Amino acid sequence: FLSARPGVLRKWTQVQLRDTLGISEACLLTGQASDMLPWFSNNAKAVANFSDRKLKNYSKLARAFPENVFAWFGDTGEGDLDFAIRAVREERTSLVVVMIHDVLDPVTGRPKTGREARELLEAEYQICVFDTYVSAGMRCWER
Repeated sequence: FLSARPGVLRKWTQVQLRDTLGISEACLLTGQASDMLPWFSNNAKAVANFSDRKLKNYSKLARAFPENVFAWFGDTGEGDLDFAIRAVREERTSLVVVMIHDVLDPVTGRPKTGREARELLEAEYQICVFDTYVSAGMRCWER
């Protein structure tokens, strides 16, 4: 199991994975608390920081294990989609499945990614943006 979390949440995340999901072994790609600081004043800058850190950590992991292929499950909340686009461009051979859960916009209550954007992401980057985990499972099965 692989997850990206701020370093300060490492222990908490490991306990939650173990106690709620039964996952005792997990690789955590950790960021820095300083990446979160812009969140309160400049959300776009914070998301860019998250994305940059995730790409840097993922690239190290992909280089360390060149024989492996990876599947990325993320969401449209905190830089995962930006990370996924950049990672597919740079690490296309190791990143074979990218699934992005489209969380609801807190203001409108609607998914953040429109139909046209989803189609473009699928066609250009093979990134699947989904609404439910059932639909994500069906898309993985199709691939």
